[in-house]
Amino acid sequence: MEGLPDLGQEPESGIEEAPEGRILTVVHRRRERDGRLVDEAKRRALKRDGKLVCQACRFDFARSYGVAGAGIIECHHTRPLHTLAPGEITHVSDLALLCANCHRVVHASRPWLTLMQLRDAIASAVATLPSLSLDADAEPPPVQL
Repeated sequence: MEGLPDLGQEPESGIEEAPEGRILTVVHRRRERDGRLVDEAKRRALKRDGKLVCQACRFDFARSYGVAGAGIIECHHTRPLHTLAPGEITHVSDLALLCANCHRVVHASRPWLTLMQLRDAIASAVATLPSLSLDADAEPPPVQL
């Protein structure tokens, strides 16, 4: 598929194992977020829809994972925090509730995809793969472990 790395090739290094878990001390600058905005976005979605679903693909963690998935959804800032001037206000309407996969796709390229671009990408992919469905009420396929 276009845009995907070729994972079918043997890795040149032939790596099979490596030690991991070394302790590192790292210093980062981080932009502060107000968790109350996220809580309010979730509260409004629950009041409006009765559930938390991805605003792009309609994935519902609670439906797929039961109690273990209840309340799980990521919150995406549609106005990148690094573009805000000091003291500039973020509104609940600046947030989008996304599943982890959609959130990762949004941030996978620069500039970030907009919510509409992400929805268009999903619709385009679904159109080429008729076995896929975005029907939030459809029964999820069985999982084989």
